[in-house]
Amino acid sequence: MRAVLVMWLWASVVGATELSNEFSLESPRYGRLLANVRAPRAATGGGVTLLVWGDERRGENSTFYGTGPEIHAARIDAEGNVLDPAGIPLCTAPYGQEAPAVTWDGKQFLVVWQDYRDNRNYAIYGARVSPDGTVTTPPDGFRISAPIPEIDGEWEEAPIVASSGGVSLVVWQRGTRSVYDHDILGARIRDDGTVLDPTPRVFVSASGNQANPTVAGGPDGFLVAWGDGRHQVGETSEWDLYATRVALSGEVLDAAGIPVSVVASSYQGSPRALFDGTNYQVVWSDGRDPSNYGDFYGGRVSLAGAPLDGTGVRITPASYDYKQGPAIAFDGTQTWVTWRAATGSFDERFYGVRFGKDGVVKDTARVPLFTHSGQKALHDLFFDGTRLRAVWTEYVGSFGLKSGRFETNGTVVDGEGRYLAWGANFQDVPSVASSGGTGLVAWRDQLGEEAASTASIRIQPLNADGQPMGDVRVLPSPTYVVSPKVSAGDGVYLVAWGEGGSSYDVKAQRVRADGTLIDAQPLALATDTNTGPASVASAGNTFFVV
Repeated sequence: MRAVLVMWLWASVVGATELSNEFSLESPRYGRLLANVRAPRAATGGGVTLLVWGDERRGENSTFYGTGPEIHAARIDAEGNVLDPAGIPLCTAPYGQEAPAVTWDGKQFLVVWQDYRDNRNYAIYGARVSPDGTVTTPPDGFRISAPIPEIDGEWEEAPIVASSGGVSLVVWQRGTRSVYDHDILGARIRDDGTVLDPTPRVFVSASGNQANPTVAGGPDGFLVAWGDGRHQVGETSEWDLYATRVALSGEVLDAAGIPVSVVASSYQGSPRALFDGTNYQVVWSDGRDPSNYGDFYGGRVSLAGAPLDGTGVRITPASYDYKQGPAIAFDGTQTWVTWRAATGSFDERFYGVRFGKDGVVKDTARVPLFTHSGQKALHDLFFDGTRLRAVWTEYVGSFGLKSGRFETNGTVVDGEGRYLAWGANFQDVPSVASSGGTGLVAWRDQLGEEAASTASIRIQPLNADGQPMGDVRVLPSPTYVVSPKVSAGDGVYLVAWGEGGSSYDVKAQRVRADGTLIDAQPLALATDTNTGPASVASAGNTFFVV
């Protein structure tokens, strides 16, 4: 967002008009991005954490028209300080880019997403980012999935990625427009950026649907898990959990799939997987007890591909709220399983429990984590080597990206969390006047943490060259402001503006040449106007507002 700019205009002694170059009166300030953030994910490596998300700051909120959501990123340090306040644009290609995922490959971050730019079908693209924030791949990323036919094309979507032994495995689901039958595909990318599988590998293509994949990197390969509909009758909700191991060579080691959880006439889906140093762990949403509005179950899979916990261990205590998630992370000793609990009143809260390497749940009651009021959705959880950090979106006029830390014992560090996807505040509708060789500029300014209804009028004195001097001052207003106008008298300025909503009250403030305010409270000039002040003029220190 551009800061307030001026161009200084004057008349020379011979009557010619000259125009200077433009210059900025203020540097942009950054705060909560005032546009919707979608599906944030995070990974840690190289001394920083990279957050990635779908971003609507520049275009439509629809993927299918014009400039849809784009992929942006930002680095944060261990304390959550934003190192890239303007964001790092990873892809601003036409149409929409969505559902990013990220991993640290040992040298750089690999970010992948589903992309609508080609043939009006989703494809999988990626980009690599160094720890210093440099994007080391071509602008708008490189293609990972194979070319898609234009007619009745395939949909490559829901990508996820993990790393092991200098290789990253990107996994996604593939379907077509005409047949409700998804398969699981993937491709490997070496840590020098080489795509090792230009023709993606098919990991599972059994009867029925295979969808919503997840992947975890182990010591010598990967575990890919997914929701499986091979036992469905029609489009029923009878989904099971299957998995397969994938070697670093790309070989599928369990062609028929590992039955992680197969429960008749029940739903198991939305899996998440990780490696706990000994076994793989898979956690999923489970509908076998419909009285609880959904639970989370988990189970371990050995490196040899053996399920170790039957059809799974119930992780969530009994409760009567709707659960969204899970988001999981291993803290070096145990796995934290976290979720959003919703009651249907747009007041969601985050809870968690610990699941041990021995397959035993450590908490008999859910641990409250981020339970402040608000409309929220939980998207990711990771361990930074010291603490766990949850990543979520929270609604304040738009969905912003927030993050908060908690200790391995569940003690919350960051209260209600911090906004981490930043943008510049808007600075607009400037007005300027001069008197006695100096000037005063006023404009409307919205800090990134503020709602639009709390934007303020700010003022700044100018010297004879038009450069700012003194302090920026705020003319506080309890509500939405419009149309600041400035007029100069004899060493005194009048700043007038409108404030309100469907109609505007006209307020004014007298200001000395050094920027100090004369009136303890703004002067009330008119009520219920259509537009706020249109113009201000002066004769001496008498001002006329229209």
